[in-house]
Amino acid sequence: MINLIIFILATYGFANALVNENIFSKLRKFIDKKFHYSALNKIFNCITCMGFYVGMVFGFLLPIEDPYIRIIIGGFIGSAICKIIDIKIIRF
Repeated sequence: MINLIIFILATYGFANALVNENIFSKLRKFIDKKFHYSALNKIFNCITCMGFYVGMVFGFLLPIEDPYIRIIIGGFIGSAICKIIDIKIIRF
C-alpha cells in the first residue's frame, strides 16, 4: 500500500513539474521550437499524457510480479491520477 502512495505522489509530482513548473520551462520551449508539430510537444503540454509516460517509468515501484504488466498498469494509473488530481483538486 505504501508503494502505491509513493507511486501516486512521485508520478503526479514529476509529471506536473515537467508540464507546468518553471524549472523545465527552457526544456518545454526548446521542444516547442524544434518539435512544434510532433507528439513529443503534445506530451510536454498535457499532464494526462505525461502522467502516462512517467507512470510507465515509475511502474517499477509497484508490487506486481510481471514487469510488463507493471509498466502498463503504471502508465494507466499515472495517467488517471494526473487527470484526477489536475481536474478535481487543483482546478476545483
